[in-house]
Amino acid sequence: MEYKLLAYLIENPNKILSKDEIFEAVWEDSFTQDGTLNVHIHHLREKLENDPKDPDYIKTVWGRGYIFDDKTRLATENQDEGRI
Repeated sequence: MEYKLLAYLIENPNKILSKDEIFEAVWEDSFTQDGTLNVHIHHLREKLENDPKDPDYIKTVWGRGYIFDDKTRLATENQDEGRI
């Protein structure tokens, strides 16, 4: 499920995804509990982020959902290619 969640976030960069939207797209139901999503997000942050408590990629938008911020990735790619 972590992979499926990450893939969904990456496929929708810079878009706020509500928890309900994520539940329907990833778990294919709307009955999954918030705790389940929170644990999966936490595990992904531990694997992807330099500082999971201050994430660069998977960000919480309080009261709305989550967003995958790919601006950080693009800045890193441009820096690696000498564009910045």
